[in-house]
Parts: sequence; C-alpha cells; structure tokens
Amino acid sequence: MNIYLCGYMGCGKSTVGKILAEKLSADFVDMDDAIEKFYNMTIPEIFSSFGEEGFRERETEICRLLSQRDSLIVACGGGAVLRKENVDIIKKGGKVVFLKVPEENLINRLRKDPTPRPVIQNKSDAEILEIYRQRLPKYLGAAQITVECGENPEENAELIISSLNKKL
Repeated sequence: MNIYLCGYMGCGKSTVGKILAEKLSADFVDMDDAIEKFYNMTIPEIFSSFGEEGFRERETEICRLLSQRDSLIVACGGGAVLRKENVDIIKKGGKVVFLKVPEENLINRLRKDPTPRPVIQNKSDAEILEIYRQRLPKYLGAAQITVECGENPEENAELIISSLNKKL
C-alpha cells in the first residue's frame, strides 16, 4: 500500500513525506521530481512548453506509474487531485492523506520558499488564497484522512501515522 500526501503547495508534503518514509521504512517519491526526471524537463519548462493542461497530462502518467509500485510515500503535486482520474488512480493504490495547514501559514511558507511555482507566479496573497479555497473541496474529497498540520514536521508525521493506524 502507498500513502499519498496531498495538499496545497507549501503545506509540507515533501518535508513530512521524507520523515514519514523514514519512520515507516518506505521509499519516498516527490511527484514533481518524478515528473521532471521522467520527462527530463523542469516543471516551469513543462508549463512553458505545454501549458497547465500538458503538465496535468504528464502528472496523470506519473500517477499511473507510481500506483504500480508498493510501499511508497508520495508527495503529490499541489494540483494532482484536480483531475478525478488521478484521484481514482491514487485511491486504488493506497491511502490519501490531506495535509491541512492554516491559510496564514501557507502564505508565510510560500513567500519564504525559493522554489519556482508556475501556478502562483506573480500572484498576490489574496489570489494565492483564492486558488487554495477553490482547490480545498478537491483535497477534502480525495482524502481518506485529513490531518491538521502544525509547524513541526516531525509531529505532523506522527499525526499521520496515528491517523493511519486508526483507519487500518
């Protein structure tokens, strides 16, 4: 069984995912990194060359490939659950955990993060939060488990393990 971490950019999927993988003796995969390696292009290059729809198609292909493996902790891209097809694929292959973070924490994290994020490039805080609010029902709908995350990634990983144990 795989564990898929979903949530908005900046919620800590990669950071918590690495800790979780170590605690559960599983392999960690960052979906965006997997896309970049598989297609030999950066995410911004894919967006620039193929647009968001072209990126989403590639993301779906990576969802399929990862779902064929087992015992993975996968940090999904922030928009991976926007496609029902992706949600169906990942739910079939494991448990989906939504990392819910207070909005003000998301903004603070995104402003400090040097990672290029094409979806929010040149957007105001209000626009960034609007995108999050539009996506929130998708995150909640995809997740079998929702974890209210604080600022400590280690504690967030423990919350996920505790929640998973209750569900199993």
